[in-house]
Amino acid sequence: MIDTTEASLLKVHQALTEIASSQLSHAKNFQGLISYYNDIILCMPGNVYWLDKDCMTIGCNQNVLNMLGLKTIDEFVGLSFEDMARIGNWAAGQAASFKRDTLEVVRSGQTKANVEEPPITYADGRIVYFLTTRVPLFNGRNEVIGVIGISTDITERKLMENALIVAKEKAEVANQAKKQFLYNMRHDIRTPFGGIVGVSELLQKLETDPLKKNYIDTIFQSSVQLLDYLNDILDSAHLEDGGDPIISRVVNIKQTIEDCVTMFLPSVKEKKQVDLSFEYDKDLPESLITDQSCVKRILINLLGNAVKFTHEGAITITLALERKDHDSGDLEVIMTVSDTGVGIPRSKQQIIFEKFERLTPAYEGRYKGTGLGLFVVKSLVHEMGGEIRLESEPGKGSAFSCVLPMRMPNKFHGLKKTVSKVVNAKPLEQTLGMPRLLLVEDDSITQLVISGLFESLRCTLDVVPTAQKALQYFREKTYDLVIMDIGLPDMDGYMVTKKMRDLEMGGKRVPIVALTAHAKDDIQKQCLVAGMDDVLSKPLTQKQALNLLTTYI
Repeated sequence: MIDTTEASLLKVHQALTEIASSQLSHAKNFQGLISYYNDIILCMPGNVYWLDKDCMTIGCNQNVLNMLGLKTIDEFVGLSFEDMARIGNWAAGQAASFKRDTLEVVRSGQTKANVEEPPITYADGRIVYFLTTRVPLFNGRNEVIGVIGISTDITERKLMENALIVAKEKAEVANQAKKQFLYNMRHDIRTPFGGIVGVSELLQKLETDPLKKNYIDTIFQSSVQLLDYLNDILDSAHLEDGGDPIISRVVNIKQTIEDCVTMFLPSVKEKKQVDLSFEYDKDLPESLITDQSCVKRILINLLGNAVKFTHEGAITITLALERKDHDSGDLEVIMTVSDTGVGIPRSKQQIIFEKFERLTPAYEGRYKGTGLGLFVVKSLVHEMGGEIRLESEPGKGSAFSCVLPMRMPNKFHGLKKTVSKVVNAKPLEQTLGMPRLLLVEDDSITQLVISGLFESLRCTLDVVPTAQKALQYFREKTYDLVIMDIGLPDMDGYMVTKKMRDLEMGGKRVPIVALTAHAKDDIQKQCLVAGMDDVLSKPLTQKQALNLLTTYI
């Protein structure tokens, strides 16, 4: 619509230009033509107006008159923007804004299109939003003699946009409130239910009266079942809202799985015809770097299903090495829960990972559950950067395998022998003289890994988590190498490096190497400008660590 109107305006502008250029010799003949075009413009949609190059009004259509509460064109002609602001009670600054845009068109001779104007109050009290295009008017010598403007009413669109913004803000507030509510619920509901389960379990052991014991058993089983439902629902909602961040640390993974197995032993014993076992790959160390909470939640959900759907035979948990990167120490560990239970039809093997999908409907009453357990499992596995596999056949059982990325806590077994080869069979401390390093790093996991790496290379390592500590140590001690993180809590690594270079002015220059999670190319220039000697990307490998020592020390 705007483009069509602009074309119309250009035609009007051409006609008016011709009128202006020949006005003296043809005044009488063209007076009627001017009136004719004025009548046309009066009827045009939107607000149409034109001004001279000094921003004094020459003409307009009926809509502009209505906006200002004027009755005739004569009342409009010769007004300045300041006059219109006074007549229309415009807000402060509006006249200056309109005038600035108009003079820009006069100066440049270029059209200024689709400018969203500040809202204007009409004479009848309505507040109207406009999208305005201003076109320069030229005379026969191609000189700008004025400006034609057309403003399209976008009030309805603007009000809709504002309503959407308000709705979005309200939704974000509500979503944040929901997140906080769920966070509190995860603690506040589980805590009392845990008390019910625990106390009823104690009473089971103390009570000897058969009838009372039966009542207590009912309380215990019902509270456990309800707690399981709540856990599934709260975990599902929490994961949909982003869940908790993955927190990796050194975990005794073997013990973690054994603890989960122990939790299910009473339920398995009740079945009498089911055996529960755990097999651990001898090639895996007992401790690995991973998120213990995620591993436990995944295993508990899978074990719960296995116990529920297995009436005879065996349930087996295995933890095995899937893949190992000897340089980085990265592992892929496959955790499998297999059973000889009812199995899953091929038609349901994909949809059972969706929310509220169940193997059998709740109304059949065969198996209890919310249909959220496998959804939670899949979400957690993906959060950890892994994948889940399923093999199943009705009547023969199921095997759920989770491939989970983990890391070796000390990935440099046998490194001393390798290092000896590199440095001509001499012990590293003899070749490098027991180098002293300063590691500036606030992440505890990175601290642990880097410390283990360089200590295995016979280095003395000081670890500091902040910039202020780093500067203090740098003043008080002598170092052969500084390994610098970029993102520190109190000052970035660039500034710390500059301050270290100032401190060593005139003295020994200590090599400073950046260790960052960013792409090397993205920050290399900044690091070198700050005074660093090199940039390495996390994770630091065995080869990189040895190269650092042999290159800079």
